[in-house]
Amino acid sequence: DLGFAYWPQPDGSSISFVDVPGHEGYIHNMLAGITGVSALMLVVAANEGLKPQTLEHLRIATLLGLRAGIVALTKSDLVDAAVLEKRRAEILTAVGPTSLRFAPVFPVSTVTGDGLGALADALRSLPMQDDGLAKDRPFRLAVDRVFSVHGAGTVVTGSVLAGQIRVDDRLQLSSSGREVRVRGLHAQNRKTDHASFGERTAINLAGVSVEQVRRGDVLIAPGLHAPTQRFDALVQLAADETRALAMWTPLHLHSSTGAWSARLVPLEQERIRPGEAQLAQLVLDRPAAILGDDRFVLRDAGAHHTIGGGQVLDIVAPERNRRRPERLQALTVRARKGPVEAFPHLLDWPPYAIDLDSHAAQFGLRPEAFGGIVARESLLVLPSTAPSGEVRRLAFAPALVLTLGREMRDTLAAHHQKHPDQAGLAADRLRLALSRRLAVEAFSALTAHLIRRGEIAASGAWLRLPDHVPRLSAEHDALWNRIRPLLSDGERFKPPRINELAEQLKQREDTLRGLMRRLARRGDVDEVAEDHFLLRSAIVELVQAARETEDAQPDKWFNAAAFRDRIAIGRKMAILILEFFDRHGVTVRKGDMRRLDARKAGMFGSS
Repeated sequence: DLGFAYWPQPDGSSISFVDVPGHEGYIHNMLAGITGVSALMLVVAANEGLKPQTLEHLRIATLLGLRAGIVALTKSDLVDAAVLEKRRAEILTAVGPTSLRFAPVFPVSTVTGDGLGALADALRSLPMQDDGLAKDRPFRLAVDRVFSVHGAGTVVTGSVLAGQIRVDDRLQLSSSGREVRVRGLHAQNRKTDHASFGERTAINLAGVSVEQVRRGDVLIAPGLHAPTQRFDALVQLAADETRALAMWTPLHLHSSTGAWSARLVPLEQERIRPGEAQLAQLVLDRPAAILGDDRFVLRDAGAHHTIGGGQVLDIVAPERNRRRPERLQALTVRARKGPVEAFPHLLDWPPYAIDLDSHAAQFGLRPEAFGGIVARESLLVLPSTAPSGEVRRLAFAPALVLTLGREMRDTLAAHHQKHPDQAGLAADRLRLALSRRLAVEAFSALTAHLIRRGEIAASGAWLRLPDHVPRLSAEHDALWNRIRPLLSDGERFKPPRINELAEQLKQREDTLRGLMRRLARRGDVDEVAEDHFLLRSAIVELVQAARETEDAQPDKWFNAAAFRDRIAIGRKMAILILEFFDRHGVTVRKGDMRRLDARKAGMFGSS
């Protein structure tokens, strides 16, 4: 298994070591140990030379993107100068195709002390491997050990992959999602009140037992919890492999300290051939706390040897339409430019709008990491309200906003010309008429932006041009003036039905029905149920009553009886009104309980 050691430095800091096993039967332990390290010290005995497993370790280090390292050529006192030079040449040949191609080789002997001083100096000067963002990212630690300490409870250890942590911080254990609290900390083998990126850290956890944690779990800042069983990646197959990777090839996947059984789906061609790097989708046997940009290693189905690896590109990968050309283009850009620089280019393809906060979390970044690129590219960031009421920030490309704004105005103008008596177009009809298919949430955010700018206007559920006023004929206008008082008296929440209106006004039912439905399209009334029309102002009052009913409940969910009591009408009418709200998305229903959808609550106007 893994070994751990700490080397105190004159300045008070400490360099930590993870000693990984060299035997081929324990590669899974080696893979767990290499997670989060900043550099590699490759150890080769001068009297024995390179072993097959050393070469596999080099391949794994390269696949994981580990660039900094040195080589310790040990037991130099057991061989003569000729053998020592031969070993050095063998090592340089071996590291040549790997990421350690520039690593210096230090012959050393623990018996004579030769070379140890130079090796120590080289270790002290090795750079920390950091993309410049790791310290400012949300906290993340991959667990490599779990044990119990008498009087303290559960302790986990690992290398901090990103961010910082303090005593009493609250975290999540992914992929289970269990919430835990930091009770105590040791960093670099010393008790402390905080730990940060790059440090070997032991965390005493409250809220979880030893049996509920295992190697491979990841401790994360709560906003990062998004376990996935399917992700898209750039996969590299080793050049010396003899077989290609075809559809549904079984593999073993290692990422951070965890391991999964996986199946591979090539996305660009039917198979990935030796030496090729291709886009692919990987489907895991269970959820994994993997994030975008993470690197992974692939081993064969029997887990006998390493065959390749790759880099995660998208943890929200679709099962259907995964080979769409525009999606492959977006993945290619993401692989080439990274999550930040690729961001504005991703807006050129579906879904055309990206949740800034969610996208940042998928890559283990803070939203502020995108501030520079948003400003530089003049991206438009608009607020969008989720069903829960949470406000999200959606980013749009400015050129797309101009294009869709023009298409909306042109479509509405054509509709007004053809149907001058109608209030406008239903929002979803307008959304589906556009050349780019936006999701409902993104379309709502964009229309709200255009309404604020005065480019379009809303009349309840209808969208229109600001200067459009629906027109009735003089005859219909006169009839509407007779109907309105009958809908606005004390029974405004239970007005007369069409047959009752026809009897009172001495009009044909079909004449009244046609006029009321025309008025509904104009936004004056709403047909709550068949032949049952309420004034728009009454609907606004009823939405407010639903909001007050919701606010009176501890969990915000209310039933029809509570709503009926709030508006003081019969149960049948209360249910008809709530079902009308359900159809328009104003309420979200779960069994007999409902609550308002914050995104739609204002669609009929405000009280």
